[in-house]
Amino acid sequence: MKWEIVKKMLSESLKNVDAEVTIYEPNKRIREALLKEKVKLTEARALLMYMLFQLVKNGEFVSEFACNKLCYFLQRYGGKPYLKPDFKPSYYGPYSKEVSFLMSTLNGSYIAGYFSP
Repeated sequence: MKWEIVKKMLSESLKNVDAEVTIYEPNKRIREALLKEKVKLTEARALLMYMLFQLVKNGEFVSEFACNKLCYFLQRYGGKPYLKPDFKPSYYGPYSKEVSFLMSTLNGSYIAGYFSP
């Protein structure tokens, strides 16, 4: 998006905040870093990111366990064209090693702090 549009959206969203807000335009270094983003945001990743955001918004934590359950139910209820992990029965319910790989892929680009043992 063009900076003028983004700045207008931010200003409009923050106009009722009872604090002094300063909005900085991304500098050249930031723009270059964004262009070099290594991980492409696919439909599957975007779907999972949205669901993770909803978890966090409702006070839950992002974990491999939660992601496995999210991916399983997303796959079962309409997300099969996007999410293709192969789930196997496990002690705590359906599990896929591919979800761990997906989380590691997103870490650093779209989420922060995920650690896979």
